[in-house]
Amino acid sequence: SNIFWSNNSITLDCQGYTITSSGNSNMIQIIGYNDSTVKNCVLDGEGTDVGILIIDSDSIEVDSVKIYDIWDGIVISNTPPEDLGPVPLPPFSNHYIHDCEIYNVAEGIYVEYEDNTRIIDNEIYNLAGEVFFDYDDSARLMSNEIDELYEATYGYGINIYNSAYMTLSDNIIYNATSNGYGIYISG
Repeated sequence: SNIFWSNNSITLDCQGYTITSSGNSNMIQIIGYNDSTVKNCVLDGEGTDVGILIIDSDSIEVDSVKIYDIWDGIVISNTPPEDLGPVPLPPFSNHYIHDCEIYNVAEGIYVEYEDNTRIIDNEIYNLAGEVFFDYDDSARLMSNEIDELYEATYGYGINIYNSAYMTLSDNIIYNATSNGYGIYISG
């Protein structure tokens, strides 16, 4: 990874500067730290695995970040131990992703085993995947624009799996593939 978090309550303000990376890595990695912000960054991945990886953390804000040419834009996960299988741990919560632009990625935003994640006013386009919620509760996805879903095997603008109490409002989803769906709910 390019940037590792090492404490709680950190703000990374790139002031519009670009962080570039190539190869198999995560550009910004926050694991086990809370109450922090990443803002005003441009992340140019060129083959990087994840733009921003947030694992086992609470209250992380991603504000006005531009992410492109990366496999996964933003991944937020509370990963359960392998022996629990599909039974989720008590979720981490209160992440806020807003005013971001994410494009040329396989998966825009992936949220797993979380609670009360807010994804608001983002532009996500030219992607194979979607905004994906997996075992989440009380998430809010509002006023996002999702465009140019080009992979026929995925092609979902918003994919919700085994999640409850979701609020979706004023999202615009267009240019999905012929096999895709604007919103897909299962589980």
